[in-house]
Amino acid sequence: MEWGGGINLGDFMVAAAQYGGPLALTRDETKFTKTQHAGKPLIFIFSSSGRKISSFKWTSGFLLSLGWSRSEDLVCVQEDGAVSIYDMFGTYQHTFNMGQEVKDTHIQSAQIFTSHRETGVAILSKSNRIFMVSNIYEPKTRKYPDIPGGVVECWCVVREERHTNVLVSQGRDLLLLNHIEQRPQPLYPEWNEAGGCIVEMAVSTNSRHIALLSDTGKLWIGSSDIRIKYCEYDAKSQVKPKQLAW
Repeated sequence: MEWGGGINLGDFMVAAAQYGGPLALTRDETKFTKTQHAGKPLIFIFSSSGRKISSFKWTSGFLLSLGWSRSEDLVCVQEDGAVSIYDMFGTYQHTFNMGQEVKDTHIQSAQIFTSHRETGVAILSKSNRIFMVSNIYEPKTRKYPDIPGGVVECWCVVREERHTNVLVSQGRDLLLLNHIEQRPQPLYPEWNEAGGCIVEMAVSTNSRHIALLSDTGKLWIGSSDIRIKYCEYDAKSQVKPKQLAW
């Protein structure tokens, strides 16, 4: 990469645009104490070969997640639910908020997703509720059905033609949420051996396929509606991976 050897990616939050688009990097504040790095962090934008395009100082709140829109705008999600948009040259575009409840309770995780037309943001609040904006350029926040009490192991967004679903793993339960139904719907993937909970999941780019990884090291691959199982693989490892991706 043209940026040389001075960047340790393990210390950075990294977001790569699709199809060889730009990369955004900023230091991961969770990896440092406040005394290690004083002042506001910088966000660097590079080409896919590592050539620097731009950089700018992040002057807003705690940055939780970075991602790219279909039009290669940088999407920055803050812990308080504010979402700011910049172009690849670091020029500010606009900001919207995920709602007062999110601002009050804060976010524990966020996902930036794209469809064939739009880019959206989904968040899991610290009160275990899912909120979603389907189009960041015309933001309208939707609240999804309440998740039952308990720890959310992992979750992901599954786009369909007319609406967008969310899959949530809680213990041994896999739940389907959408803004039409009032309650989460249980799903039952067919495992060779029963037991274990899903600790990671990833949806394919076209949202037709999904991979589920259990805490026993079993990898289940099938259709994103969980109705069809393609295969199951024993990874022979119970160590949770850093990432599961297509």
